[in-house]
Amino acid sequence: MPIWILYPFGYLLSLLARRVYRRKEVLENLRMAFPEKSEKELIKIRSQFYKNLMQIVMEVIKTTTWSEAEMRKRTKLVNPEIIEDVYKQGGSVIIFASHCANWEWIAHAITLYTSFKLDPIYKVQANKLLDGFVHYVRARFGGTPIPKENAVRNVLKGKDRQRAIGFVADQRPFERGAKVWINFMGRETAFYPGNVALPYVTQFPCFYLKATRIKPGYYECEAIPLGNPPIPKKDASVLKNYAAEIEKQIQEYPADWLWSHKRWKYQRTSDEELLT
Repeated sequence: MPIWILYPFGYLLSLLARRVYRRKEVLENLRMAFPEKSEKELIKIRSQFYKNLMQIVMEVIKTTTWSEAEMRKRTKLVNPEIIEDVYKQGGSVIIFASHCANWEWIAHAITLYTSFKLDPIYKVQANKLLDGFVHYVRARFGGTPIPKENAVRNVLKGKDRQRAIGFVADQRPFERGAKVWINFMGRETAFYPGNVALPYVTQFPCFYLKATRIKPGYYECEAIPLGNPPIPKKDASVLKNYAAEIEKQIQEYPADWLWSHKRWKYQRTSDEELLT
């Protein structure tokens, strides 16, 4: 089906989703992130969030059939030269992304507009059919998805070859697992320690790939530097810069982040350090 036929289905799904899919969690997240906004403003953002989310679902479905030329037309990288310069010098990069706009499409921008083939780190799905679909979508234009469980070994093993490693790193870590705490959206927020460890272990230049929704089905991406080697051990500057860029983007386009994540489900304990 053409995308213009799928979008109405997405809109109908958004009407259903806003009633049954994490309705309370989304509004509570918005209240915590935007205490200065009225309830009416927050509900409006929530409604637009569900509409955007279902658009993304329809767009991801179309990824399975669209050609490279079609994806180039719909996902533009405005400054590929700063990534390409690293490639020309024989280096590799880490691309940090976030759950803003269409995070499945923006990863392809690196592969489509630079000499790198992006290898995204991803969580293997328990459902084999779903996992196969996710793997296919993320490998659609030449990248090789890296299971999160084997990410460190994979990265270290391939450290001597040129590559771009993709990392959608704004998820909430497990409560009992290792985590790094920083201030984000005005709240103490836990991030995966891999955000600190990966830049140090690889000593690769790090970039944030910011995506802006121009209109349904069209996105513009910008690569923003987060840090360059040498990167000291336990240096959290890349993570702090990354979180700051996400926060600016959320403030600018509040309905484009994935508010259905239970981002602030638990609080920092007294023995866990808050990085200032």
